[in-house]
Amino acid sequence: MCHEQSPSQLKLIRAKLYELLTKGITADVIFQCLCRDFLSTKSNKSAVAEEIKPSVLKFAVVFEGRCRDGSKPIMHLEAFLARTMALI
Repeated sequence: MCHEQSPSQLKLIRAKLYELLTKGITADVIFQCLCRDFLSTKSNKSAVAEEIKPSVLKFAVVFEGRCRDGSKPIMHLEAFLARTMALI
C-alpha cells in the first residue's frame, strides 16, 4: 500500500481484510497492527513520512471509533486505508 496508492491496490487490500475478518480477527486488532506498522521506524525507514504520522494516528482513532459504533467493520477499515493512501 505504501508503494502504490490506487483503487486496484485498495481492492486487493479489501480482499485481505475480508479474509482476516472471516478468520475471527477483530477490527480493533487490525487497526492496532496497521497503526503499529505505519508508525514504526524499522531501521530508520518508516512506512509513512514523519510529517503525516499524526494525521494517520488521528484517522485511525476516528475510524476505529466509527467501527465500534457501526455494524460493518470492513467499511471503516477500508475508509481508514483509503484516507491513509491519500495522505501518502
